[in-house]
Amino acid sequence: MISGGRPVGVVTDADCRGVDRLTQLSQVMSADLFTLPAGTDPEQAFSLLHGGRHRLAPVVDEAGRCVGILTLQHSNAPRSPPLGEWMPGGSTATVGPARRQHVPASH
Repeated sequence: MISGGRPVGVVTDADCRGVDRLTQLSQVMSADLFTLPAGTDPEQAFSLLHGGRHRLAPVVDEAGRCVGILTLQHSNAPRSPPLGEWMPGGSTATVGPARRQHVPASH
């Protein structure tokens, strides 16, 4: 979940199990975020994710804006450049683009 360009929460499949389809994401998201700075070495990112038992982490720039999402599955790709950089040939490295979605505040 992104608000003002900054990550405010994460929603996983597990968060949505047993929840009514009309429930607002803000009610099921995990707001206690673990983030990684853009430019983090992939091996270090894997170690941090694995060590903290995190399956994913928003990747943020120096201003705290979300520039992507890193999953544990993608953090140990062979010969990956630092997070947020591009691989030759136009392929993305270990970070995917952040998806922007408007989420109304819950009342």
